[in-house]
Amino acid sequence: MRYALGAGYLDQNGEANVAKSTGWCKLGRYNRHLTYRIHVKQAYEGLVKLGYLRETKRGVSEKGIGLCQTKYVATEKLRALVGPFQASELDRSIPLEANQDLIRVQKVTKVFLFGRAKPARPTEKIEYQVIDLIHAMRSNLTSINALLSKTELDLRITAEQAYLLRVTSQFSEGAGKRPTDLSLKALHRVFSSTDFDEGGRFYGAWWQNIKSWLRPAITINGQATVECDFAGLHPTMLYLVKGLQAPDAPYASILEAERDQPQIDAPLRVPAGACA
Repeated sequence: MRYALGAGYLDQNGEANVAKSTGWCKLGRYNRHLTYRIHVKQAYEGLVKLGYLRETKRGVSEKGIGLCQTKYVATEKLRALVGPFQASELDRSIPLEANQDLIRVQKVTKVFLFGRAKPARPTEKIEYQVIDLIHAMRSNLTSINALLSKTELDLRITAEQAYLLRVTSQFSEGAGKRPTDLSLKALHRVFSSTDFDEGGRFYGAWWQNIKSWLRPAITINGQATVECDFAGLHPTMLYLVKGLQAPDAPYASILEAERDQPQIDAPLRVPAGACA
């Protein structure tokens, strides 16, 4: 119910996802308490039968590979039952018990299926041994999430931004992706190796997925925000780690080396959105 309400707050057509496969309900590090009998058959399908949720698209799988999950929306009956609400406060008004470990290791593979132009990208969640490093990372992230939960993180949208949001949700390439659910504040970390030396980025919060033109609308405890852009951020950080003064143009020597060595296939400069 919370996911459906949050997904439809900015866009009445916003859809939430639910995994209806029995394989998703295997208990372990990545699923602590959800079961197929209770979560899917009784809770989800029961709410659909009662008219509080409406299924909009069935999940699709092929040769045991999940291609997309079932999508659903909140009905007017559910909205009338809940009444007026602020999406950014849903995580407190309808709290959810933590179901997955905050520190995750997963591997994404490409699988080419007959008749499909693009490969499927199934994700395999990998078990790992808990060490002192994991305890420290999990403790730090728990503290961060506790602060985020107490903080009002919202969008103050203008009429023009609201119109653009409606248009892009219907016609953009990202229309089928997760909508902006303002109740999603908790972060988790994803690694790609059980040695925890690959990956480690933070995921899960709604402000990580919104369009760039919506970022100026972000508010923190009712206050407007400004997005700062730091020139040469990654090389500057490396200079500081070594106790050196960063030059005014830290990429200059790198770009000159790239021009002088055309045999290098990959660019030496790290894109702004990449993880160095």
